[in-house]
Amino acid sequence: MCAVQARLERRNDYALYPTSDGKPMAETEVHRVQMNDLIFSLNTLLADEPRVYVGGNMMMYYTPGNGREHVSADVFATFAVERGMRERWMTWEEGGLFADVVFEISSPSTIKEDLGKKMRLYARLGVGEYYLYDPQRNNRPPFAGYRLVDGQYEPMTRLVGVEGYRSEALGAELRVIGPWLRIIDPVTGAPAPVPAELAAARDQAEAARAHAEAARSGAEARAFAEAGARREAESEKQHADTALRHALEEVARLRLALEQRGERGN
Repeated sequence: MCAVQARLERRNDYALYPTSDGKPMAETEVHRVQMNDLIFSLNTLLADEPRVYVGGNMMMYYTPGNGREHVSADVFATFAVERGMRERWMTWEEGGLFADVVFEISSPSTIKEDLGKKMRLYARLGVGEYYLYDPQRNNRPPFAGYRLVDGQYEPMTRLVGVEGYRSEALGAELRVIGPWLRIIDPVTGAPAPVPAELAAARDQAEAARAHAEAARSGAEARAFAEAGARREAESEKQHADTALRHALEEVARLRLALEQRGERGN
C-alpha cells in the first residue's frame, strides 16, 4: 500500500473519530432546553434553504487523520453543504467547510474556554459569527455576539432598545425574550416557534376542537330532544282531537236518539 493511499484510508477511518466525548450534553436542564430550542428554530428559519446543515452537540473534526483535534459546538449552522443526518462533522468530507455560525450556551464554568480556546479555534476555522448566551444570566454580559473580521473577532453592534443582534449570516435578528434567546422570523417579525409552544398550540387547538365537538353534540342532542317533544305534542294533540271528535259524535248520537224517543212518545 502506497503512503498516499494509507493516509487517505487513515483520514476516513471512522473508528478514529468517536461520535461522543463522554461529556453530558448540557450543563443544566435550562442549557439543554435552550440548545434544543435554538436548533429547532434555526431549522424552521432555514427550512427553504436548499443547502444548509443545522446541528449541535456534535463532535466536529477539522484535521484529517487526527481524531484528537475536535470541538463540540453547542449549536451551529453551515451553508453550502448537503442536508441530511450526520453522526459527526468531518470538514474534509464537507468540502473543507466547518461552520458559518456558532452558538455556545455558556455559563460561569465555561466562559473562560468559550472566550479563550474555543474563540481562537473558531476564528482559525473561519466561523463568521460567534454568539455566547447564558440562559441563567450569570455571565456579564449574558448575551454577546462577535463577527470575524480579518481573522479576528470583533464585538457586534447590539440592536437598539432590545437585547439582541442582527445576524447577517442567518438574515434574522437574535433577541433575548424573557430568559430565552430567540430567533426572530424576518417575515412575521415574531419569534420562530419552539417545540413547547407548538405543543401548547396543538393542545389548545385540540381543546378547542373537543369543545366545539361537545357543543355540536349538545346542540344535536337538544335538537333531537326538541324534535321528540314536538312529535309527542303533535301526537297528544292528534289524540285529543280524535277524542273530541268522538265525544262530539257521541253527543250528536245521543241527542238524535233522545229526539227520536220523544217523537215516538207523542
